Amino acid sequence: MPRSSQIPEYLRTKDVARRLGLSHSLVRRWTSTGVIPSHKLGDAPRSPVLVAVADLERFLAAHRREAAEEVVGRARAQQ
Repeated sequence: MPRSSQIPEYLRTKDVARRLGLSHSLVRRWTSTGVIPSHKLGDAPRSPVLVAVADLERFLAAHRREAAEEVVGRARAQQ
């Protein structure tokens, strides 16, 4: 197995925000509160925060499932 496939891919919070069409401050808030798992590089206040692509994909999948369940629930309530 090639070594590159063993190294997890990471995105900076500003890249996550850009991909999701959200504000950078919202993504930073979510990473600082643990809504999206992240890794801070260093102790300085402006140290970069990275999000593993796999963690972001799990976060998105969970929220897609929650949104779908909410839509189904609303549809059943209207019947």
